[in-house]
Amino acid sequence: PQVPSVTRLGIASGSLIVLAACFSTGEGKEGYNLWTKERVRYLLERTKREPENANLHVMISKAYFEDRQPRRAEKHLRMALKMEPNFAEAHCNLAVMLHAQRRLSGARQHYEAALAADSTMVEAMAGLGTLLCGTNRRGEGIQQLERVLELDPSRHKARYNLSVAYHKVGDYVKAIEHLHHLLAEQPGYPGC
Repeated sequence: PQVPSVTRLGIASGSLIVLAACFSTGEGKEGYNLWTKERVRYLLERTKREPENANLHVMISKAYFEDRQPRRAEKHLRMALKMEPNFAEAHCNLAVMLHAQRRLSGARQHYEAALAADSTMVEAMAGLGTLLCGTNRRGEGIQQLERVLELDPSRHKARYNLSVAYHKVGDYVKAIEHLHHLLAEQPGYPGC
């Protein structure tokens, strides 16, 4: 059967985009990622059409964060939380962002809010555990990180942070055990 020319054009342009993605990193200037910019543009248009969709605000915040626009990312996360105050993923993402900016009290508040909304959210547990270990509340942090590894033993960064925390509290045996376990699963892990 004859394929209409509009369909052929669509197939050809779709193939071109796929080929461009395969042969290009999407980066030109330092830190400029074409695909991230395109995702931001697309999600921004969608949020304009659906401004009350909290999930879209979380999605665009991730794109803005990857595009190194943390203020815009934070703005959209706060909008999502205004719409859905118990949105665990939005709380966790905001906590990670605040943690990276060393805004620790806000980060802790949002990690805890994420865990209040979803007590099994491993990302929030790992973040809170790491934050607590870094603010001299190592006992609480160790408990959080141990819980992370109970739920998901493949969390290498949590295991590394737990090893460091055990070292800092003087439990060298547990610190070494966790490092050995980590290196058995992930040889050459950075920092080991």
